[in-house]
Amino acid sequence: MFKIYVGNIGPRTDDVALKKLFAPYIEIEDIAIPMDEKSNRPRGFAIVMTRDEELGQRAVTALMNTSLQGRTLVINEAQTKKQKKKALAKKAAEKVSGDSPEDAPTERVSHRPFFRGARAPRPRGRVSKREPF
Repeated sequence: MFKIYVGNIGPRTDDVALKKLFAPYIEIEDIAIPMDEKSNRPRGFAIVMTRDEELGQRAVTALMNTSLQGRTLVINEAQTKKQKKKALAKKAAEKVSGDSPEDAPTERVSHRPFFRGARAPRPRGRVSKREPF
């Protein structure tokens, strides 16, 4: 089963509108529009399922940046939570290692010294002024 993520859908978007959008490209097996438990409104995305992966990929590329009910949709292959975590971890590792220069963190300037681990010990008791060597 190939799953397609459809993001930025409006609160009045239903499965009929999504079927009309995807019908020219794929044969739809099922559409899931998750609802918010508290407000009982759509959460702003849907998952469209089809059996043919190749046609699903074509539909994703054909429908990128498509508008529906005045909103530009975000359409791509749905990912599991594990896949999302791996992608975020990879992106964070690239930032730290500096593989991509535009994503590299800028140098942080601070007036305080940076201590690794525990802070530097504070002097106890009276601090005498000693003469330099």
